[in-house]
Amino acid sequence: MRLVIRDTGRGMTEEQIERAFDAFQRFDSDLSIPEGFGLGLFSTRILADALGLAVSLHRHDGHGTEFRMLLPPGEALPISTPGG
Repeated sequence: MRLVIRDTGRGMTEEQIERAFDAFQRFDSDLSIPEGFGLGLFSTRILADALGLAVSLHRHDGHGTEFRMLLPPGEALPISTPGG
């Protein structure tokens, strides 16, 4: 199973992609806007690692960035239900 999220913005640079999963990374062009702490992809990586998922970012020159999360074949995510 593969989850792909793709944006259509200007895309991230290679340097930004290398640092994207580090804590407190914000790549907004206007950092005066106090939205977020730069923990989204950092938290995603921690959760993915705990579940054994592969997570990656890929750039498309001038055409956005693609986020991918892969679940290995034959694997299932552990799901618990209330009360059991």
